[in-house]
Amino acid sequence: MLPSLNLPASLLDLLIMLRPCFTAPGFATFCGLAAGLAGRVRRRTVAGMLLGGCLQHAWPHDRAHYFFARARWELDELGLAVARLAVLLAVPPGADLEVAVDDSVFRRSGRKVHGAGWQHDGSSPSLSKLSYGNCFVTAGIVVRLPFCARAVCLPVLARLHLPGKGKGPGKVAMAAALISQLGAALGDRTVHVVADAAYHGPALRTLPRRILAAATEEFTKHGIAGARVDRIAAAANSNKAMLYAYFGNKEQLFEAAFALMVTAATDAVPFDARDLAGYAVAMFERYRTDPHVARLSDWYRLEHGRPGPDDAVSAAQRGRLAAIAKAQRDKVISDRLTPQELFGVITALARMGTPEFTRLNPPSSTAAARTAVHDIVKQLVRP
Repeated sequence: MLPSLNLPASLLDLLIMLRPCFTAPGFATFCGLAAGLAGRVRRRTVAGMLLGGCLQHAWPHDRAHYFFARARWELDELGLAVARLAVLLAVPPGADLEVAVDDSVFRRSGRKVHGAGWQHDGSSPSLSKLSYGNCFVTAGIVVRLPFCARAVCLPVLARLHLPGKGKGPGKVAMAAALISQLGAALGDRTVHVVADAAYHGPALRTLPRRILAAATEEFTKHGIAGARVDRIAAAANSNKAMLYAYFGNKEQLFEAAFALMVTAATDAVPFDARDLAGYAVAMFERYRTDPHVARLSDWYRLEHGRPGPDDAVSAAQRGRLAAIAKAQRDKVISDRLTPQELFGVITALARMGTPEFTRLNPPSSTAAARTAVHDIVKQLVRP
């Protein structure tokens, strides 16, 4: 029978919060190694942790090695539990979170060290700033402690970076994954990311885009009233606080998603008042191939209310209506209808391409429906 641990009550009160991450034997080993890590003042190796906890004669060394090699616990689960504990104890309730990301090289030697290689190391004494070893991308929560004059970063999550092209995700992508995990796990708090210029990459700039993509899908299916912010945040691998920080509220998020859809449709379908039949066919194809266009437009009319002068639709239509009016003055197209009436009729005809319309009124073929739209609009605008 191995001797039991005798830990200070203050340390045990902290470690017991992490008990759900381990089995009973694994938790006992974890507590001993954690105490040894805190008591070790030199190299914090596995054997060093045993020495720091005065366990080198009480435990067989393979117990500690087994804990890291084959015991049943998961690093990310433990890291997120530590993050929740740090936020609970060191961050004011409701305050924004500051997360720092960086990478560090742990110098190693030997041909069988997994993931080791020559990598950039800012702390290397060599002029080339290269070291051989393992590089870990780490995310930590920045806290301010009452007994410390400056902020302190508490590391909570880490990923091993594999050097070499094509061997694994890059450091920026790893950092983005760690931040997304923290944002999803830490509730409705806004997360501010601090990093150096090496992490100024697309993986950390795509969060608003991911939120908009998830919102577009949610609003397409459920509209404004039926959409749920928690589902959007989960689909974007984020949290509600980040969503509100970027977009304010659900209505403003819908406006942003709708404006993005309108902009994409405007860019994809060129408008020429002298060829309104061609424009109608192009919009027919857009409605047919992109279900978001018709569905978001319907929810916009049903639930959004009266558009304002700076609304996405109003801004997109002003230029088109002006172009139609000019073409009518130049006698290029018929002026039997006002520009607003003519554009409305063309839009209604183009919506024949929507899946809902074709389901209720199946045409003989898509080509026949497309030809009908073209011929009707051409006849309608003939001077």
